[in-house]
Parts: sequence; C-alpha cells; structure tokens
Amino acid sequence: MKIVITGPESSGKTHLAKALSNTFNAHFVEEYARAYLENTSGEYNFEDLDKMAIKQMEPLIENETKLIISDTCILTFKIWSEVKYGMVSESILDLYQSFSADYYLLCFPDLDWEEDPLRENPTDRNVLFNLYENDLVSRSCKYSIISGKGGVRLERAELVLRMHGITK
Repeated sequence: MKIVITGPESSGKTHLAKALSNTFNAHFVEEYARAYLENTSGEYNFEDLDKMAIKQMEPLIENETKLIISDTCILTFKIWSEVKYGMVSESILDLYQSFSADYYLLCFPDLDWEEDPLRENPTDRNVLFNLYENDLVSRSCKYSIISGKGGVRLERAELVLRMHGITK
C-alpha cells in the first residue's frame, strides 16, 4: 500500500511522513528534490524537474509489497512545473498519468512558514493547496486533508490511516 503525504511547501509533510513511517513501521520515501537541490545550492531548471521526478518515483513504482509512506510524489512535480514554468514535460506527465497512490494525506498550510533557502512560495500556499486538492478531486483520488498544529496533526493523520485499514 502506498500512502503519499502531499501539499504546499512548509505544510509539515516531511515531519508527518517520518512520524507516520515510524508509527506504522512503513518504508519511508524521502523527498528526493531536497537532496538534489542541496547539491546544486538550490539552482535548477525545467529539465532538472524530470531528473528529480524520476528519482522520487523509483521507490514508489518498484516496490509493490511493502507499506510505503512517501514524502511527496509526482503530483508535486506536475504542480511545481505548471506554476514555475507554465508547462509540464512529457516525462512528468507520463509518470503522473500512470501513478496513483492508495491514499493521499493533503497537508493544509496552517503551520507557520519556515524559512528555508530551498523554498520558493511563502505567500501563495493557499493557492497551491487548492491546486493540489483540485487535482486529487479531478482524478477521484482517495484523500484526507490533515490540519492542526503540534501533535494534533499527527493524531489526525494516524486516525485517518487507521480508519482506512492501516495498522501497526
């Protein structure tokens, strides 16, 4: 089963994905773009999105047996590319059209913005959130919105996953 934690920047995805992976003893797929961008001092271009997207999706596509909790997926690259460049590559579109997680947790941007040199969108997180939700709805994906600060966010996410048959 593949669970994807998604949403706009600085909405608690990484923290939530790591915590849920520990709680449910799941395989954790980290956000590949962060490691990639740390190696390039945050510099990238349109073509780099393909490289990052492919690496992000490899463990999600290759692993069919384990419970996986992923800190983002191809949806992020599609939205990122649309917003930043006004277009999406064929590689990203192919991955996007062929992948669907079993369940998505969409993080609401109700957490304070955390400054980070790799982040780009401090003022339009609600707009981005709506893009994520509209996409999930248009593809009839199973998802829940996760909000709240501190331990409340994690408790809500755990409850949602348990309600969908995920147990320790």
